[in-house]
Amino acid sequence: METWYKLNEYKFPDGKWIEPVQVEKHTASTVWINGSGNRIRSDYANYFPTFEEAQAFGINRIESEIEGLKNRLTREEFDLNEIKTEKP
Repeated sequence: METWYKLNEYKFPDGKWIEPVQVEKHTASTVWINGSGNRIRSDYANYFPTFEEAQAFGINRIESEIEGLKNRLTREEFDLNEIKTEKP
């Protein structure tokens, strides 16, 4: 067995995003934990062989989400200004 790191889509109640897991075996797309196969990449969780990889992936995902939200806010502010200045 080897220790991998599971990056969860949502933070655990203990305040952590990343938890160590014991992987029995793995392929390019699957890790086995407690006899069950889990996709390495999914909407629920992502598995990495090192903590640093898990952390970097999580940081990148959240930074991308923030950038998307900033872009949406800019578009919405533009639309708001247009509708405020519209004349009949």
